[in-house]
Amino acid sequence: MRRVRHARASLDAAEIARYSLLKRRYLLEGGEPATFPLDLVSAVERLKQTMTEQAQQRLDKAKLDKTVGRMAEKLDLYASMNRDWPLPEQFRGYKAHELVEFTPPAIPRVVAPAQVVGDPTSECGLAIRVPLADSLEPDSIILKAGIHQQSGMPTKVVVSEGLPLSYKDATSSPGYHWRKLLGNAQVQSDSKFFVAMPTCWNVQFQCDRPMSSGKSGQYDFWGRVKVERSTTQDENGANEKEYLYLERVLMVRTR
Repeated sequence: MRRVRHARASLDAAEIARYSLLKRRYLLEGGEPATFPLDLVSAVERLKQTMTEQAQQRLDKAKLDKTVGRMAEKLDLYASMNRDWPLPEQFRGYKAHELVEFTPPAIPRVVAPAQVVGDPTSECGLAIRVPLADSLEPDSIILKAGIHQQSGMPTKVVVSEGLPLSYKDATSSPGYHWRKLLGNAQVQSDSKFFVAMPTCWNVQFQCDRPMSSGKSGQYDFWGRVKVERSTTQDENGANEKEYLYLERVLMVRTR
């Protein structure tokens, strides 16, 4: 059994890394969540055991505990990132293939000053964070979203922008809350979703990755956001600023 575990270590690692995408594809093809054949928890536990045994063969005691602890922490983080998170109440009646969710690990393009950070108050333990200006008027726009895609010959970029989020809206209640970022957007196979936080395209992903066979459709885009004052450390010491956090993006099919 041990030899089988070691032989499938690379397969377990690939399953953990690609779990969200594999499950998303399965649901879009008509599968049910309860019958999804992969078991993330089992894969994580097998890989932990295998990597621990391999580390014991290669490392001395001084390095072993630190290496194994760091590895276990990283695998636990992957497992937590790939959980099924609770949906907003208004979407719980939708079928699985009508909803597509992106959490920070599944969003490939996050550009400075935005960055992925740990956040124990977020549901998935991570969030995309961007610093806000030092002083903002209530109506200041701190987030806008949209779709851009290639169109026609010669090729040009068509941009459809959504509903801007003001500082007043984002701070109307404490903690995270869902906000509609874009309504009835026509999503095609080459569409990209972007979030500007606050002045450039800091967050971006390809929309067709979760769509079955590249089919087009209309989607609403929702984001789970908060504004919070936090203290960070830099070369000048402690720095207290307000930050905008984006934890999850949800695509909801409308047609």
